[in-house]
Amino acid sequence: MRHAQCFQVTTGGGGLCCAPDGSRFATTDQSTQISVWSLAAPSAP
Repeated sequence: MRHAQCFQVTTGGGGLCCAPDGSRFATTDQSTQISVWSLAAPSAP
């Protein structure tokens, strides 16, 4: 399974995910710390 790398870069919410295909999408997170996590990226059929 491919995963997108997500980086929390702001305080109080708002992050950026970099998908394996190079696309980026915003996320919402209430964490006040810079964190990195993985999200399951949808796989092409």
